[in-house]
Amino acid sequence: MELTDLTIVQQAALIGAGEVSARQLVSAHVERSERLQPLLNAFVVIDRDQALLRAEMIDRRKHRALPLTGIPIAIKDLIDQRGLPTTAGSSFYNAVPAKTAPVLRRLEEAGAVIIGRTVLHEFAFGFSSENPWTGPVRNPWDLELSTGGSSGGSAAAVAARMASGAVGTDTGGSVRVPAAVCGVTGLK
Repeated sequence: MELTDLTIVQQAALIGAGEVSARQLVSAHVERSERLQPLLNAFVVIDRDQALLRAEMIDRRKHRALPLTGIPIAIKDLIDQRGLPTTAGSSFYNAVPAKTAPVLRRLEEAGAVIIGRTVLHEFAFGFSSENPWTGPVRNPWDLELSTGGSSGGSAAAVAARMASGAVGTDTGGSVRVPAAVCGVTGLK
């Protein structure tokens, strides 16, 4: 069984017991993401270098008590991460935020490792993830089917085991619909 096949609970237990390093877990997910990205188009960017650097820092600290220590998480490209462009899925918007969104900050404080930013329906305004600027996100179970939207990249990344978990946004079903279409759980 591959590390990417394990649940978050199983991954956290292995890291907590010292049987797997954060770097090993993050590396397995990043490599899978890079391999599947041309097929699924789930990510706007896979941040290999920063993800591995953060995983190595976690391993050096040997602090494994945090609930999400070393767990690879993807974030929708609508959620601000200080210093990285947030495009909201549009070529017209390319803000570099001065602050990190609270949800992302809390994930990092819990030990999570952000591995990349996921594709969304432009401005999160639609129920597909057919994006004219980044291209469509493809459903991991059937490449001819939609992932739904607007958080289709996040749902596809989790369903394809490119990330252990992902953050999206949900006003009218934008997390729940893609999660259902891709066969994973989505919470509003």
